[in-house]
Amino acid sequence: MRINPYFRIFLFCLISYNLTAQPLAGINADLANQTCNKPSSKTHQLVSLRNALANAEYFAVISTGELSWDNLPQPQVALDHATLLESRFNMDCNAGTAFSAYFAPERWAQTSKPMAEAKLELLLETENNQFVAVQTAGKSSISFVAPALGNISFEVSQPEALQVFQGNRKVYILNNQVSTFLQAGQVLRIELSADAKSSVKVGKFQYMSELSGIITREWRDAQNQVSFQQVIGLERPSLNDIRFPKMVKIGHDKSPETTGFPIIDADGDLQSTNDQLILFGSFNNVNVSYQDRISEDKTRILRTWTVRDDCADNTMSEVQELILPQASTVKTKAPAKTPGKSSPVRKAVSPAETGTAFHVTSTFVQGL
Repeated sequence: MRINPYFRIFLFCLISYNLTAQPLAGINADLANQTCNKPSSKTHQLVSLRNALANAEYFAVISTGELSWDNLPQPQVALDHATLLESRFNMDCNAGTAFSAYFAPERWAQTSKPMAEAKLELLLETENNQFVAVQTAGKSSISFVAPALGNISFEVSQPEALQVFQGNRKVYILNNQVSTFLQAGQVLRIELSADAKSSVKVGKFQYMSELSGIITREWRDAQNQVSFQQVIGLERPSLNDIRFPKMVKIGHDKSPETTGFPIIDADGDLQSTNDQLILFGSFNNVNVSYQDRISEDKTRILRTWTVRDDCADNTMSEVQELILPQASTVKTKAPAKTPGKSSPVRKAVSPAETGTAFHVTSTFVQGL
């Protein structure tokens, strides 16, 4: 009877994750060469340490599942009777070149279509190469708040007619280009100069960061006024921060739950496991998977871990060696008996297979 190849892969995955009691030695080498990409079934999250100004209002989270709000920084004000409004914005791998999503002009200022007649306006390029005029407090200006550490850049049509500020610091325009780094919560303001002679177009906007998305949460009172706001960045893990599991001796269970997953360690100390984030499956434009094969001498499983960042188009791999259990029995012969004396026979003793498995805790949120 011919076995369906997909069923063979399924069977390998079952054995791999210890869902059966079959010994590892019984697995065919061709099955061990298959890839088993099991998505993570638990929620894991870690508050990022990249944002120096992170607090209960602005912070970033690396997460491989749905966020657990109870374990994240909480508002420090009473919000018992407030209404919570939540919005989510996809950063689309920083591919956007327009004021849109989180940076859509209508979220930050009054907007209108450009006037047909001559009028001094600050015009921002939105999606589909459309321009809108913006106004804040009676001025042709707009201010944005950075959601996390990142670089904002854009082009201007008339540098002499425009002013850009990062907080109270003026940002200089070089060759019609503006580029500046902002921390979480810092404000960028764009406005027409007082001596502007005509309208100014601002286009090719780009926000470069490690974020795959942004979540905003607003608590509004009975008068629909914002009492408190949170801006949470969904951060992709940096490949440089990933630690791969080490070589380990195994028994019949070779699942990563026993042998170890790739992790991010917040403090860099692998001995402390309460600040480690397990990485597996697909999340935030990152994919973590592994492929097993049997070594030529049949003594090891060579597990190749692969981490792929789809946004940066980067891939990192490392091989983890799993040492297979070796059957070892010692044959002994009873010594010849001497007349008149008793010569007890010692029993042969097989050394116990011992080893340390790299294991990390599966849930952690670091407070600020």
